[in-house]
Amino acid sequence: MTRISIAIESKLGTEADRFLKAISPSNPTGKLGSSAMTYKPGLIWFQDFLSNETEQETFPSVRSIHDFLNAVREDSRSSKESLDKTFPDRNLLKEFSGFLIKKGKSAKTVRTYVGAIQSLGAYWEIPISSQYSDLPPAIEQNEKYPWSIEKVGDFIKSMKNPFYECLGVWYVQSGLSNYDLLGLSYGKIKEQFESGTSPICLNLVRYKTRRFEIKFRTFIGELGIEYFKTYLSGRKPFADDAKIFSITDNAVEGFFARKAQRFLPEGFTQRNPCCPSSLRTGFRTFLLDVECPESIIEYFMGHNLSGDLKKKYTNKSDDSWRETYRKYESSLTFKR
Repeated sequence: MTRISIAIESKLGTEADRFLKAISPSNPTGKLGSSAMTYKPGLIWFQDFLSNETEQETFPSVRSIHDFLNAVREDSRSSKESLDKTFPDRNLLKEFSGFLIKKGKSAKTVRTYVGAIQSLGAYWEIPISSQYSDLPPAIEQNEKYPWSIEKVGDFIKSMKNPFYECLGVWYVQSGLSNYDLLGLSYGKIKEQFESGTSPICLNLVRYKTRRFEIKFRTFIGELGIEYFKTYLSGRKPFADDAKIFSITDNAVEGFFARKAQRFLPEGFTQRNPCCPSSLRTGFRTFLLDVECPESIIEYFMGHNLSGDLKKKYTNKSDDSWRETYRKYESSLTFKR
């Protein structure tokens, strides 16, 4: 058992440990996957809520996730007509929601954390209902900046740093997430870059669970290649296995936030509207504006497609996709 697994089991229990490992890709270090890293904070907060006797008073015998799953399982075995049912899932999720709101969590975060508990239950075949739990409405409280491609250009050029300028252009030209772009190695683009191929095809796989992977392609256009050349001019050549952007997502988020405070006339007080994921959203918007078919956008962004489209799109060649991307590349390009 890895140190990560031991830490999860000691904090959250065996059920949560096995669930988080099950939705993570296989790797020798036992490192959690992106979905597991999304769910884990919600489970930690729920465990802390359950164990807090001043916050969780309705079910005094439920002090852990293990206790909660058992309570829901036992209650579900009661007859639907029985007035003895206590609905620990509905009642505790309602209290948990209120607990999170008091802690300053956004509506989106509250719903994400509750969803983590429901997903845990689904893994153990224990239906967990959030009906009558008074969850906050699913409204985006911290809107992303309404980008135009010209405004994207203004923001990126304000960074005055070749590393981050290149990173910003690659976000908006590829539509990649932090996880996928920051994990990209030079070997993925070496042959195309050094031969002058444009746009550069990124042939990638997004892992959702051990048994579920999405193969997709996206591209870096001529503008992204120009910025990459500038970035390269100030550093040593890359090894094939070296990450192109060797930085943590927290560091990127922090840099974008500092630049956004200066870029936005009134700054911001909550989540950064100009965060990296806002450029991924911009990628979708700019392509929709030039009437790129939505299924193609979904494919470029690594989203799951229906069976026929998945087969059709993955069987299409890199060169064929390159021509498709080239049709819409101008919508993802600002004046340098």
